[in-house]
Amino acid sequence: MNGNFTVIKSLLSPTNLGEDVCRICVKQDGGCLASFTEQLMPVKLNQSQVDAIESVISAVQCGHVNLMKLIWGPPGTGKTKTVSALLWVLACLKCRTLTCAPTNVAVVGVCTRFLQTLKDLNEHIDSICLPSSLGDILLFGSRSNMDIPEDLKEVFLDFRVVELVECFSSLSGWNYRIASMISFFEDCASRYDMHLEDDGKIDPMCFLDFIKKQFDAVAIALKRCIMNLWVHLPGRCFSHDSVINISSLLNMLEKFGTLLCNVDLTDEGLKRGFGCLSTENYVCAQPISSIEKEFDGARSSCLKLLKDLLHSLNLPTGVDKNWVQSYCIRNATLLFCTTSSSYRLHHMNIAPLDVLIVDEAAQVRECELVIPLRLHWLKHVVLVGDDCQLSAMAKSKV
Repeated sequence: MNGNFTVIKSLLSPTNLGEDVCRICVKQDGGCLASFTEQLMPVKLNQSQVDAIESVISAVQCGHVNLMKLIWGPPGTGKTKTVSALLWVLACLKCRTLTCAPTNVAVVGVCTRFLQTLKDLNEHIDSICLPSSLGDILLFGSRSNMDIPEDLKEVFLDFRVVELVECFSSLSGWNYRIASMISFFEDCASRYDMHLEDDGKIDPMCFLDFIKKQFDAVAIALKRCIMNLWVHLPGRCFSHDSVINISSLLNMLEKFGTLLCNVDLTDEGLKRGFGCLSTENYVCAQPISSIEKEFDGARSSCLKLLKDLLHSLNLPTGVDKNWVQSYCIRNATLLFCTTSSSYRLHHMNIAPLDVLIVDEAAQVRECELVIPLRLHWLKHVVLVGDDCQLSAMAKSKV
């Protein structure tokens, strides 16, 4: 907590505005944004905005002193754009950052702008064939007081918890979905035989129609579960091998579904393609056709990827809502909330925060600002605002 009180004294003392630079690091500064310059081009920052971001990043990379930075500008000068670009760089550097604002409207606004910046930047960055993972970004607060737009639901804690609780369920979660898909590829013929025994109809469903129906039901549920995990869990939850397996598996399932839609095989040929019939034991054995080989290859590839993913994913099962809430907050890299809502973080065993960013800082009451400032081993503070705007107000009915 000593580091926290150093920052608090710098902020609240009327005669001490804190160290602007570290005397050690200033001699070593060689342009900390150099590696991000090209990637930030779509944001179209002016030189003063670039200088502001570079100043903050230099402070963040300093391990010698706790630094306070001020981003000042009148309305319309691009403070929110600057903060959004700054947050993106901090996320790339794996700096745990808490972004606060005095009101729900303000914190929702800065989070919305950051997600738009993230979307713009991702369009210009080559990546694997997966949507953007938003698990490192978390907005939390009072759901009844926050007007959460549709495009923020994926990062809002309450909505995220609902999705992840289902994904971690023992009866419908990721483990169950992967096991069901494996069972489909390994036991589809025996399932069909059981279907024929149970079905008393004169004209039973053919093997192809049965396979299509079963595959669609199991694959859709699996894809939805995997995509929810990918979108809502922090990146650190997935190993490099898991990411590759997920991307490859989704592609192979898509390929297998396409093969099923375009196949022109008899039931026997389809079963051979599924490895259900051996040409050595089958009485009317015929040479395996190219389409049957393609089916068998796609099936084998899917099975291998599914089994690899089942063993490489180190995720919980059978956990409750409270556990998921705590898990999301503890593992997110970028946190958004009001200054007063940050009190929730004091009751959690979260990893140390590197940076606190306070937007609309001129409107924050000192007593509220102390709440996030006292968080565990907070290192640096960035205040964003305009002292000529409306200052903090305290209303009383007395």
